[in-house]
Amino acid sequence: GIYRGAKENVIERMISVGRDENARHLARVTGDNVFNAYELMERLIEISVRNSLDYSRFVKIPFGTTPEIMSMKALEDCYQNQDPAASEYLTLFMYDPSRYSCGVVEKRDMPDGSHLTLTVDTPKDLDRTKTILSHYQGKKLQIRLPEILALIKEHNISDAEIDKAAVVKIPFDRRLSFSEYLSDLSDRAAKSRRFEVN
Repeated sequence: GIYRGAKENVIERMISVGRDENARHLARVTGDNVFNAYELMERLIEISVRNSLDYSRFVKIPFGTTPEIMSMKALEDCYQNQDPAASEYLTLFMYDPSRYSCGVVEKRDMPDGSHLTLTVDTPKDLDRTKTILSHYQGKKLQIRLPEILALIKEHNISDAEIDKAAVVKIPFDRRLSFSEYLSDLSDRAAKSRRFEVN
């Protein structure tokens, strides 16, 4: 089914769907992350449920490719303690090891792609996405992350490297360089429980 909730309140939409489905955990995949690593989702869900995590994600894969798993309990707590208008930045509220049980997962057999970005936030990102997709014209559109990483390397696709000087908007109209933002995510990962999968 499809649920259309408050336009500016991401967390309200997630909680409403979770309540309707009587869910204990929800997967978050955002529209600007078109190359989300769907093939890793099941493992992430298993780890989250088995270890009673409130928030989990993959690390060492390109920016914009990890699904996120969140517990309903933590989402409802977050909703009570944040400005709903800032819930576009839900990752920064939920990926908080000082408040929630967070876990990060590394896929052992995948090359480190943490220096790459596959999100679509700028016109250059859109051009890169179109270039990647042009290699799949006429084919079934189920592209696994290792294929994309190999394609970027083989065809030297421009603008896949993270521009560490680029500006990232964060809640309450603050801004960080991409380098500062990645450093913040690394600090959060260091304080989270770590898991590995094959």
